[in-house]
Amino acid sequence: MKLLYEASNSLEAHMILNLLEQESLTARLDGEHLQGGLGELPAVTIRVMIEEAHFEAGKKIIDEWIKEQPSPDPKVSPKKLNFGAVAVGFFGGVIVTAIYLQLPINVDGIDYNSDGKLDETWETHNYQISKTKLDRNLDGKFDLITKYTLKGHPDYQKSDEDFNGTFETKIEYRNGNPIQRESDTEDVGVIDYIVTFENGILETETYIDLVTRKPAKINYFGAFGVEKSEIDSDRDGQLDTIYEYDAIGEIVKQYKKDVSHD
Repeated sequence: MKLLYEASNSLEAHMILNLLEQESLTARLDGEHLQGGLGELPAVTIRVMIEEAHFEAGKKIIDEWIKEQPSPDPKVSPKKLNFGAVAVGFFGGVIVTAIYLQLPINVDGIDYNSDGKLDETWETHNYQISKTKLDRNLDGKFDLITKYTLKGHPDYQKSDEDFNGTFETKIEYRNGNPIQRESDTEDVGVIDYIVTFENGILETETYIDLVTRKPAKINYFGAFGVEKSEIDSDRDGQLDTIYEYDAIGEIVKQYKKDVSHD
């Protein structure tokens, strides 16, 4: 077998594999088992391997597929813009977008437990992934749904973390990185757990009191764990106590917060 392509995630790898199989070309995936848990963004690439006799035919298919992918955003020229050219470009973009949206959506997937039901599916629009669905606990119900931008980056995700049939958690992404996660952990229609990220790195973790509807505790994270917490010790709606932690999460300092100006 010969290396044909290195995919950045499982979905892309299976999509490539499907394109090859449609042309009756024999291929396999190497390295898929090295990825993280289901639903997580992968840390390693997946190699698409193909019979050496089919390599040139497979490479042609890959080259054509790459040509179909959206190109990076062009840099804006510092020169003065021509209004007529801008207008033509704008309306041309509208027309192209309209045509793009009319293209068919293809659905493919994997049946992990061979029960006849797809446990992971992905929708492709013009050969670009637009939505994925995943049944992580293989109970026949999708519990993780991710939508993607036209560039193939995660845009929005909703999940059922306790597998009770309710999508209580939502995650927003920017440039492929998570920026905020919100959860209704009690399934009462109120967000009571919020996590924020900076450049994809965990920044804060907030627990909301369902009575006061205000933060009961906020954890502040550094590069390697929680560094400080603010707590509403008497549940009156004001964060009044601060804990500071060492590298292994032990409390090294505790003091009352000045709430006179809050």
